[in-house]
Amino acid sequence: MKEKIQKALNKFKKNQNAKAVAGVAVIVILYVFFFNSKAIFKVKEKYKSTDINSQIELSDRTFTLEKWQYCENTKMMEVEFSIINKAYDGNDNYTYETVDRNGDMYDTSVMFTSPTLAVIRIYNVLPDFTGIRVAVNIDNGTKQNPAKFYVSCNSVERVAEIKDYKDINEYYVAKLNRYIEHYEKEKTDIQKKIDDAAVNVKNLEDLITTLESQKKYAAADELNNINRQIADVNKQLISANSNIKSLQSDIKTIDEKIDDYKAIKLIYE
Repeated sequence: MKEKIQKALNKFKKNQNAKAVAGVAVIVILYVFFFNSKAIFKVKEKYKSTDINSQIELSDRTFTLEKWQYCENTKMMEVEFSIINKAYDGNDNYTYETVDRNGDMYDTSVMFTSPTLAVIRIYNVLPDFTGIRVAVNIDNGTKQNPAKFYVSCNSVERVAEIKDYKDINEYYVAKLNRYIEHYEKEKTDIQKKIDDAAVNVKNLEDLITTLESQKKYAAADELNNINRQIADVNKQLISANSNIKSLQSDIKTIDEKIDDYKAIKLIYE
């Protein structure tokens, strides 16, 4: 009898050990799956990225990111900043430090600089880069927290070539051309909305004409329904016409901005 009891206990222990091993195995599998799920499902990690036209304040200076381009053929980046020095201290010298997510530093040179514009280039950026950071600081011999700008492999503007300009005036003209191109595109998009709204207005006017003609042959109850429909369509028509006027006003504002940029261009050309 004792032998039977001992065998039963041994069998129970073996089963318990097997369950424990199985439990550990499940935990290990879930752990590995959790930390490798991005690779398994090929999920792209989101990297830090600074939007174009973003502004960062640093010691009474405003730095605006105007452009961040990457040319894979030359493995080179070009970054452009607009600068407003509200300190009016005459110190318009800045340092630029470029590093990637792995902490690797990149050679960086200043192509052009002025109190209001800085253009830098970053060299030997391989096509498989994930993220780059440029830290901008005031060159005054003191350490402080820099203005940090980021770009990711997905957000950078990829170009066939990075153009060379002979002087800073040409950089200003190129920047103004980008502004004009942006507003021309915005104007085209708004004009399409106006055209679509005009088609909608025409359809609503045709519907009102149709409903008005039906009133001649409608009974009392039907007439009330038609009048309600006409009132509803008229509300939509008023809203559509108001939208068109608003969009036309937007185009007028854009045209004024384009004219201003073209006038400024004449100074540098």
